[in-house]
Amino acid sequence: PRTTVMVRNLAGPNARKEFLNFLAKCELNEKFTFFYMPCKEHRNVPAGFAFINFLSPNDVLKLYVMVKSDYWKEFLSETYNKVP
Repeated sequence: PRTTVMVRNLAGPNARKEFLNFLAKCELNEKFTFFYMPCKEHRNVPAGFAFINFLSPNDVLKLYVMVKSDYWKEFLSETYNKVP
């Protein structure tokens, strides 16, 4: 069974932190064994994608459902609309 996924379109300087917070909100923060989000060469800016290896195919399905249900967009709008 496949448990490794690539997630694209993770933009912005805080993309890593935001995506890890999203995984926690989806209750997937303890469900992966590997997370890799490379940075652009010679800069400390995320390249816009990440690889994640989950513990089970059900965890992959849960991430897929959460992203496709626009929960990701709602999460981002909550994140960006917070007053500092």
